[in-house]
Order: sequence, then C-alpha cells, then structure tokens
Amino acid sequence: MKKNEKSIFPVIVTVILYALLSGVFLYLTFCNLNNVSIENWDEARHGISAYEMIQNNNFIENTYNYGKDLWNLKPPLSFWAESASMSIFGYSFFAFRLPSALSFAAMFFAISIFLNRNYGAVSAIAFMAVFNSFGDLFFEHMGRSGDADALFNLFFVLSVIFLFYEKKTQRHIYLYLSGFMFSLAFLSKSFHAASIMGIIVCFMLLSGEFKKLKLKNYAIFFSASFLPVLIWAFARFLYDGFEFLGVMFGIDVVERTEYASENGFLGFLQNVLSYKIVILILAVNIAAAVLLVVLKKINFRNILNSNALLYILYIAVPSAIYLITKSMAFWYYFPTFIGLIFISGILYGRILCSLKSMNGTLKKVTVISVIFVSSAVAVLLARFMYLNVLLVRGYSVNTEQSAIRTLLDGKDKYKSKNTYIYKLVNSYSYQTYNWEQADILTAELYCDAHCKNGDIDNFSSDKDSIMFIANELYEANKTKMSAFSVVSQNSDYKVLYNGT
Repeated sequence: MKKNEKSIFPVIVTVILYALLSGVFLYLTFCNLNNVSIENWDEARHGISAYEMIQNNNFIENTYNYGKDLWNLKPPLSFWAESASMSIFGYSFFAFRLPSALSFAAMFFAISIFLNRNYGAVSAIAFMAVFNSFGDLFFEHMGRSGDADALFNLFFVLSVIFLFYEKKTQRHIYLYLSGFMFSLAFLSKSFHAASIMGIIVCFMLLSGEFKKLKLKNYAIFFSASFLPVLIWAFARFLYDGFEFLGVMFGIDVVERTEYASENGFLGFLQNVLSYKIVILILAVNIAAAVLLVVLKKINFRNILNSNALLYILYIAVPSAIYLITKSMAFWYYFPTFIGLIFISGILYGRILCSLKSMNGTLKKVTVISVIFVSSAVAVLLARFMYLNVLLVRGYSVNTEQSAIRTLLDGKDKYKSKNTYIYKLVNSYSYQTYNWEQADILTAELYCDAHCKNGDIDNFSSDKDSIMFIANELYEANKTKMSAFSVVSQNSDYKVLYNGT
C-alpha cells in the first residue's frame, strides 16, 4: 500500500484508537482471569494433565487423576506451556490460564501489526474493533480458557502471515516458518492442524510459488513441518508403543471422517450463523467486496497472483474440512471466524482508501453510504464490547470450587491427602460423591489432592483422608459424620478429617 493510504486518520486519533482498543482487549483477556470457575471437559482435562506432568515428573504421558488418559488425545505442547507457567507462577487458576491469555494476546497484536504495516492504520483499527466485539473468542475455549485453542490459533495465524511474506519477499525462510508453525499447531491440537497444511499446499500450488522451489527448499520445508511432530511421536512410541498414537489417529481422523455429521451443509451454516456478530461481519464483508468490485478495485482475472488468494484459502480450506468431517463443535470454527475478522479489516481499509480516487456524484453517494453504515456498525460493535466488559466484571468462582480453594488455605497438614467429595448436585453424574473434572483440577491446584470417588463409607475406611461435604449432607448424616474432626467450614461446605 502507498504511504498516503495509511494517513486517513490524524495521528493523534490513530494513537487514541489504538490505545483504547488495545486497552479493551487486555481488559477482556486478563481481568478476573483468576476468578472464573474452571469448565468441565477440555479446560479441566488440560489443566489436570499439566499439573500431573509436574507431579509425576513425566512430560511425555498425560494422565487424568493419575491414571493413563486416552480421552484427551492431544499432543503435549499446551500441557508443557501450562506446566511451565504453574512452575514459575505457582498453582492457581491464573497461572494455569496464563499461557492461553498470552498466546491470545500475541495473536491479536500480531494481526494488528501485520495489518498496520501492510494495509494501513484503518484496517488494523477496524480489525481490533470487530475482534473485541466477538465475545466467544474470549470466553469459550480460547483467550481466557486453559486449553489448546488459543495456542493453536496463534500458530494458525502466524502460518498465514508467513505465507504472505513468502510471496511478498520471495525469501523461502518464510515458507519454512509457515511449515514450522504447522508443526507447533499439530503439537498443540493434533490433526486439527491439517487445515493449516491444506492452506500452505493450496496456496503454493495455485499461486505457482512451488515452481520457484528447488529440491533443498522442499527438504527444509518438510523438515520444518514434520520433524518436530515425528520427534514427539517417536518419544511417545518409545513410552507406550502405538497405544496412544493409534487411539489418537483412530478418533481424530478415522471416526471423524467415517461418521460425518448428518446435518451436512445446513448444520455447517447453522453453526457459523449462530452468532449475531458473525452475521454482521459477513454482511459487511459481502457489501464491502461488492462495492470494491463496482469500483474496480478487485480484479478477478488476477486473483491467483494476488494476496486475495491467500485470504480466500484462509476461509475456504478450514470451512471445507469442517463441512466434510464431523466437526460441529462451535470452537472448531474459530480459525474461520478470525479469518473473517482479519479480512473485514482489509476490506474496510481498502474502501476508505478508495474514496480518495473517486470524484463527482459517485463519491458523494459512496461517502454518505459508507459514513451511515460505518456509524451503525460502530454503534453495534460498541454495544457488543460493552456487554463483553460487563460479563468479565461479573465473573466469579462457583460454590464448590470456591470452597475447595479457600477451606484448606494455609493448612498444609491436610494437603496431599486422599480426598473425597460429597455435593448436593453433580453436573454429569447421579452419584454426587464422584468428582467432577473441574473440581479435581481445583483440588489439585490448591490442595495437591489425590481425588477419590467414594461415599461416606469409603471415606470412613480410608484413614488419614479428608472429605469436602455440603453442610446439608453433613446434617443429614450427622451420626456418622460426628466421628470426624471438622478442619474448616463456610456457609456451604465443611472439610472433615479422618484421622487424629
């Protein structure tokens, strides 16, 4: 882009907008990060694996409640990041989630800087505003969640950016870096990374860039892309043969391909269009693209030789994979959503820059239309951001996890014990004396607990153990419970000790 295309806003306005939108992003990402309940399933399972890797001094095999885990079939990069964070900053919700938050921030600012340098301040600001409005990117499986998606999407974005610079500079180091990002993405989220390699291959073939590579370039690219994965796979194989690797391939590839969703394209659209912000982004992107075609700023005949090919593949390749496989979990679509936001920034910047070259009545009509639509969209985005801020401010830890975190604080004598739980309600089991995954992680982080499933009789027969029990259940079983000492209590729970 030309330099004058970067100066539509006065410098002071640009700086203020950058600072404001960066501040909103940082607030939404880091505020109250320690004061949100752990989610069952993915987040809890990742945290348990990361914590137990430290306790077991085993960074090859991931475990769940100190047993072999063949349910969470992800390679260990995200576990390692969380283990490192907890080793440095201590055992807490914040330290556990910090790698995701930092990865999320790195992705956000990487895109913002990329857009500013290559498409101008308007594109970067538009991207930042839309991104801050998309609440689920912060709250569900991503920026504020301690699982693999934020790390995976960071590597996804960097791979696309490096492909851009491969074409722009004709320096193959960027192709190698793009392939290396694929390998890191695979080590974070397994075969989900296939869409990244699909983008790389399709881009190199369709753009003709592959013709410029020599044999040594292919060798370096394949080494960067697959050698880290092969090293990890070999280490895992030496540890337990094909047990883990076979199940990982069988579930993530074979089952997802064999049992594709019956909803097909309609199911895909339903998932994509289930967000108001996505509908808004799509509508604005389509309108912007049509306007640029009318203004002859998009040349379809030259699309294979333009950066537009890369951005089309950014959306098309993962979407095609989600469509033909059983990939209906909404967070699987996050790379597509991020790509749409990425493109919206570019399109909006192109439109505003195109206004300079227009004259006469067409310019007046277009300017009025753009101002009207931009103002309406800005109001909607501001409301979305405001609601996101309110949600972050209102976060708190649920009753059970709060009790586990606080009732043994400073009582080292009762840590590292066999620990039982007896709640009034269990979210996915009729047996309320069985541990939920999120409660296990909480108990491990704050009590170094060895969580055991079992009722009052099991606890009674396990000397030198403790039990978290709801006050109502304690009163209902007071005859049995009075034999145990009350270590601590609050308005909802008691901690009992079976020992002297």
